[in-house]
Amino acid sequence: MISLLKVSESDAEDIFEMAGMLSMSFDVGCKHELSDFLRVFKDDETIFLIARIANVAVGYLYGNTHYAFYAAQNVAWIEELYVKEAYRRNGVATSLLIHAEQIANERKAVLISVATRRAEQFYERSGYQRSAHYFRKLLGN
Repeated sequence: MISLLKVSESDAEDIFEMAGMLSMSFDVGCKHELSDFLRVFKDDETIFLIARIANVAVGYLYGNTHYAFYAAQNVAWIEELYVKEAYRRNGVATSLLIHAEQIANERKAVLISVATRRAEQFYERSGYQRSAHYFRKLLGN
């Protein structure tokens, strides 16, 4: 059975481990700081969920809600959604996504967005529609 919980401070190491598996563009190994985790964790606009099966962390979702001038209302953004490979196709990602959507609704967000490279079909099956192109520029920091 999947347990969905709001992330707690004790989840930092599990989140860091999974984030390392998610990252394709950056080498994040050993670069995570508890202070960064706590900053995100304490932000009232953060949507931060962890999925556990038999008390094992198997996935997480990190996003936020914020005001957007183009909508003249709150919108939501999913920054990261990751499920460990051994637990995929078991409803974990769907459960995380549905819970994030509920939180966004509670915060009066009028839409929820996500950029993805590898999960287009998952989001389309979940009712998401293609809307824009994603551009990025790596900065020298």
